[in-house]
Amino acid sequence: MCQAIQHELIHQMEERLQKSFPRGEFEVTTGEDGMHLQVTVTTAEFKDKTLMEQHRLVYAAFTDIINSGELHSINIKTTSVWTTTTWKKSNNS
Repeated sequence: MCQAIQHELIHQMEERLQKSFPRGEFEVTTGEDGMHLQVTVTTAEFKDKTLMEQHRLVYAAFTDIINSGELHSINIKTTSVWTTTTWKKSNNS
C-alpha cells in the first residue's frame, strides 16, 4: 500500500469514525510493517454491548471501503467509557 494512498485512507477512516461516534475517542494507526491498520475506539455507545456488537458497529462505518477492496484488513480494539473509568479506578486503588 502506497504511503499517499494509506494516508488518504486513514483520513477517510477518521472522518467516518467521527461521524459514527461523535462523542467517542478514536485512533487509526498503522502497524510496524506499514501495511496493516489498527482502529481503537472508546465510546459510551459500547456500554452493555458485547465485543462482537462493538466491532460490528465499527465495521459498519467502513462497509463500502471494505466491499470495494480498498480496505481488506483491520485490527479493531474497542472499550466503553464505563470500562475505561472502571479500569482507572481499579488501578488507582
